[in-house]
Amino acid sequence: MPDLLIRDISANLRAELKKRAGSHNRSLSDEAKLLIQKGLSAASVEAATPRENPFDAIRRSFSDAHLTDQQQQIFDEALKENRTDQGTDFDWQK
Repeated sequence: MPDLLIRDISANLRAELKKRAGSHNRSLSDEAKLLIQKGLSAASVEAATPRENPFDAIRRSFSDAHLTDQQQQIFDEALKENRTDQGTDFDWQK
């Protein structure tokens, strides 16, 4: 099995890793491998998670706002114009 050597880590980082490994009854190496695996898994999940686009964020931010009919109409038109500029229309009532 291949090896990985990590050079020049701080004494504090090594001590923290050793303490963590001890509290989980694992070797320093096993704890480091587990943390690397968790980090890689989290990164792949984050990359696969779709991010909210700005227009949906604006809509969500104002979802509980108590706007007058006129304010709501202005807001809807402004969002629709911006959304149309990006080539995707939307239904405000979603």
